[in-house]
Amino acid sequence: MEAAYIYLNEAAELEGIRYNTMAQKLIRNKERYQTKIEKPEGGGKDRVLISVTSLSKAARAAYKERTKLQVADI
Repeated sequence: MEAAYIYLNEAAELEGIRYNTMAQKLIRNKERYQTKIEKPEGGGKDRVLISVTSLSKAARAAYKERTKLQVADI
């Protein structure tokens, strides 16, 4: 199974920190985080996606709970 990737702003929310703080952590600890770059179809800036497995244990649990609730709502 392939690891799930989420946008950097969602990762920051799950970690309980600001977007800029998460971006700085990513820059300072590149080897700790698994990332992908997504190029928007309509042009513009590239979007950074981060692997859920790279996040803290608490953030992974919050992500799991969030996805479980989304599936239950469908």
